[in-house]
Amino acid sequence: MPSAIKTLEQERAAKAWDDVKEVGQNKEYKGLVKSAPAMIITNGLMQTLAFYEAKDKPHHRYLDKHISRWVNNSLKLGSPNLSERLRNGDSNLLRLATNETLAYLQWLRRFAESQIEGDGEGN
Repeated sequence: MPSAIKTLEQERAAKAWDDVKEVGQNKEYKGLVKSAPAMIITNGLMQTLAFYEAKDKPHHRYLDKHISRWVNNSLKLGSPNLSERLRNGDSNLLRLATNETLAYLQWLRRFAESQIEGDGEGN
């Protein structure tokens, strides 16, 4: 039987599902995921990732890891540190990474809302 070919949306959804399952019932993660798109649009992807890194709380570390892992794999960047890669890249790379992050966050948000009970504060 030939292997199934997944669309990019299916891959995003599968990875987002796995990432939400990884955090369990972390309400703070849920709140952070819900606020992430607005934060990225307002402040930019690099500034948002730097904020998550500086906070050094479990829900911030999880989201930073999830975004970085997805974007690195999706865009085939070959760098474990997305923030560093973006700092050394050009504006086209930043635009691509931002668009891919926002697309991925749509799935992450849907699954966080459906799988994590209660509300959480994202900051």
